Amino acid sequence: RKVFVGGTENRDRFELVEHFSQFGDVQEVEVLRERDNKTPRGFAFVTFRAAAGASRLLQQAHTSLGSTRMEARPCENPHETLRDFSQRYQDGLQP
Repeated sequence: RKVFVGGTENRDRFELVEHFSQFGDVQEVEVLRERDNKTPRGFAFVTFRAAAGASRLLQQAHTSLGSTRMEARPCENPHETLRDFSQRYQDGLQP
């Protein structure tokens, strides 16, 4: 039911809830922020009320909100998913 979404840029929780509701009933969106200045870190965790919503999103792998292209990945191990995403951006790749 929980999905890692990378590439959210500076989108806020309300925009993300509205966008991801097209895939299913959203229970929670957690936008991660920097500790020191509280700016968005560019990724979020989206939790759907039912697994079907997460499955619909993951079937697409990528989704766009305006000009923001986001990557959806299963959230089986949040630390591993975050490490993989960070490495891709350090290597200069896009999601």
